[in-house]
Amino acid sequence: VKEFHHFLLNLNPHSEADGFIRLFWQQAFGCQFLDVETEEGSCTGEEKLESLPGAFFEMQMTSQSYSIYNAVYAVAHALHA
Repeated sequence: VKEFHHFLLNLNPHSEADGFIRLFWQQAFGCQFLDVETEEGSCTGEEKLESLPGAFFEMQMTSQSYSIYNAVYAVAHALHA
C-alpha cells in the first residue's frame, strides 16, 4: 500500500487519538505508558518501529492480506458511490 511504510514510521503514540496505537506500542516494545517515565519498562514514545524484528513488523502484504485489502477497498468505493 502506497506510503504505508512512511505512515508507520511517523506514528507517535503520544499524539495519536486512537488508543490502538498506544496498545500496539506497548505490546511491540514490551513497555507501559506510565505517568513517571523514569521507571524501568516504561514507554517513552521515542522507540523506533524500524528496530522491531522483521517477523514482528512485516511490511510485505501476503496474498490473504491483499485480498482483504481489495475487498475493503471495493466496499468503500461502493459506499462512496
